[in-house]
Amino acid sequence: SGRINRAHEFMPQSGAQAVIDAVNSGAADLGFLAYEDSRAEPVDYAGPYATMASSYLVSENSLFQSSADVDAAGNVIGTVTGRSQEVFLSANIRNAELEYWQQQPPDEEIERLLVSGELEAIGQNRQRSVEHAAKFLALRVVDDAFFSVPQSFVMRQGEAVKAEALIRLMDELRGNGFVQASLEKANLLGGASVAPPGIP
Repeated sequence: SGRINRAHEFMPQSGAQAVIDAVNSGAADLGFLAYEDSRAEPVDYAGPYATMASSYLVSENSLFQSSADVDAAGNVIGTVTGRSQEVFLSANIRNAELEYWQQQPPDEEIERLLVSGELEAIGQNRQRSVEHAAKFLALRVVDDAFFSVPQSFVMRQGEAVKAEALIRLMDELRGNGFVQASLEKANLLGGASVAPPGIP
């Protein structure tokens, strides 16, 4: 916003649909969303800036060594409805059972569910899993990612000039190290990396 001498304001939203609604209503000029095919129908994506990994949070005593181990009969995976992780898991889990939440349980409840064995795993953003494992010694993060997705700007459909400008801007910020430095400053390198160029 400094380059065009225009003030900016961040408007936190309750979820992906709220971001899409804010952009399409004109309440917001831009939004930030993880890419999903269904979300690309009502809005346009441009300027990917980070790739966010998602990894299972499990009990420290769990025998799971990889994400593939989790998708087995008898296992129950917790996930929050509407998030990218839930969309991916709903489409790809073949043998395990999914338990859907409307909102993320409190941290202490997450620990209880995993330690008690009520859930075998929770599928969520890797950064969040890393933070939970750091907070509770009884929990750990499965080493690999079950899902990775680019995070990008979104805007109303048909705004080609704006999309091209954002792509050029992100190419510049990616190249000069700004995005990497921003991820480091926000302590997000446990679950995020700089996105490669291109539109998701």
